[in-house]
Amino acid sequence: MHTDIIITNILTTKTAFGVLAEGTESVFIPGKVADAANIRIGQTVRAVLVPNQTMPERTPWMAVYIGAAEDADTLADEIRADLERGPATAQQVAKSINQPVDLVARKMREMSGKGGLVQDTVYALSMLDLIDEETE
Repeated sequence: MHTDIIITNILTTKTAFGVLAEGTESVFIPGKVADAANIRIGQTVRAVLVPNQTMPERTPWMAVYIGAAEDADTLADEIRADLERGPATAQQVAKSINQPVDLVARKMREMSGKGGLVQDTVYALSMLDLIDEETE
């Protein structure tokens, strides 16, 4: 099965995980496959998937091949475009670009660590205070 997947996590062992771009099912990516494709968190890649025989209840699919990584980092581009409107929390950006909060927060931390974004700590009495009424 060839399909697009979004990379959601890469472990220090190079083992990675993703989700189907068209759905919510998880994909296990063995370290050798992930390393050979030079994948990045948030990237959408085309993969050859087979049913995962090891832990199908947690990750029903396993990537056995990922095509050459594209130069474009689509999630980073979406985040940058959203932040052109002004500063925002990861929750606000995730809601605006219709992506999972944990994926967006992880990508924003990665971008910040590489100098692509700046961040500052924000304190509030409630999470609701951090949500801009315009984005609701």
